[in-house]
Amino acid sequence: MWSYPKGEEIFEKFGKYAKISGVIFIILGLIGIIYPIYMTLATEVFVTYLMIFAGVMAGYFTYITDKSDWLGWLKSFILVGVALSCCFIL
Repeated sequence: MWSYPKGEEIFEKFGKYAKISGVIFIILGLIGIIYPIYMTLATEVFVTYLMIFAGVMAGYFTYITDKSDWLGWLKSFILVGVALSCCFIL
């Protein structure tokens, strides 16, 4: 049988960071309500950079593990291509 809490100091540390992140998300939500166009652009830029990073990392790991895996290369090129097309749509 599980017995909770095992370490209450872990929950206290988590609670501190949960409050900080909660306040940050509330502020971001209010900014998104007040300025929806800017929040849309910021979200699109953030997702674009995540896709570029994911595509580069997928290509890197495909290069390291199996250079002849064409599906790994395809995934990498699709991620980077879609991300770059989103950059030019801005």
